[in-house]
Amino acid sequence: HKTFTTNLPIAPTSTYGGQQYEIRVHIEQEPRTGNWWLVVNGGIAVGYWPKELFINLCEGGTRVSWGGEGFSGKTKVCPPLGSGHMPDGRYDHAAFFRQIYYTTGSDTNHTPMAVFEHVDKSKVYGLKNDKYIDKEGFGYSFTYGGPGGTCD
Repeated sequence: HKTFTTNLPIAPTSTYGGQQYEIRVHIEQEPRTGNWWLVVNGGIAVGYWPKELFINLCEGGTRVSWGGEGFSGKTKVCPPLGSGHMPDGRYDHAAFFRQIYYTTGSDTNHTPMAVFEHVDKSKVYGLKNDKYIDKEGFGYSFTYGGPGGTCD
């Protein structure tokens, strides 16, 4: 796609306690080819991962993950994640996912039930799982992020 590519930053970006911006992300397996497509904002096909990259996902998947990742490399200093603040329950203070669901082969949307929460550097990153929020536009939701720092 000419406007959206995987190597460009998303702009504009949200500000802590201020204006929030969102992008809708959907990953789907194309039935005819078996390739996995990244689709944003309700229908913009950004690109795909060839099915050969995911040998164990030839006929769909059994597990799904959502979240963020900070990479320290050789420096052992983790970068800030999300807004750079630990999640405190406010969706204008941290990175977030909302309206989380997965779709089965019958095109039926399902809310996650058995959820495994994982934060591997809890001194510098956090997660607040709100689970299902019965409020328009939220559904299954969580906030995450952190300031980063020494991640030994």
